[in-house]
Amino acid sequence: GGIGIASQDLGSSENNELSTTKTSGKATIKSGANEVVIKSGAITQQTLVYVTAVGSTGNQVLYVKSQTAENSETPEEEGRFVVGFDNNTTTDVSFNWWIVN
Repeated sequence: GGIGIASQDLGSSENNELSTTKTSGKATIKSGANEVVIKSGAITQQTLVYVTAVGSTGNQVLYVKSQTAENSETPEEEGRFVVGFDNNTTTDVSFNWWIVN
């Protein structure tokens, strides 16, 4: 059962930038940061990105702050979405993400 979705646990990085080739996964915003960038060639103008916190967010709202579509004509314009909070976190916050096209 279930939906056949390729998933990846990205963890976290010191510069708060991660890359994926999957359509769903898990990532972490490190303590002291307020966002993480996830690069993906699957992001288009019509893409929907869903995020759900795994555990407490310290009473902050986790949301998709922005997304940029992949542009195959301009390699420096990688598809990406930014997930985060309005303020820096005081603990690591893990979340699940799902890209729907």
